Amino acid sequence: MTPIINKIPEILPQCATIVDILRDRSCKIPHKQAFTFLEDGETQELTLTYHEFENFCTINSIANLIERKTAILMQ
Repeated sequence: MTPIINKIPEILPQCATIVDILRDRSCKIPHKQAFTFLEDGETQELTLTYHEFENFCTINSIANLIERKTAILMQ
């Protein structure tokens, strides 16, 4: 299989996935706004920086892992 190399200058060539890009940006520009969530499609409800988003994903992943492991133990 051929490795995927992106051709976008702002993104490092080794960033082959969206996860790679988000991690790279979290390191380089952690306090820059990454996402804006709209309450009704128009009104800004919440914004997340790259750092906040990475922390949210990490915490959510850990919570999901604990939930799955707990469910297995409870069977």
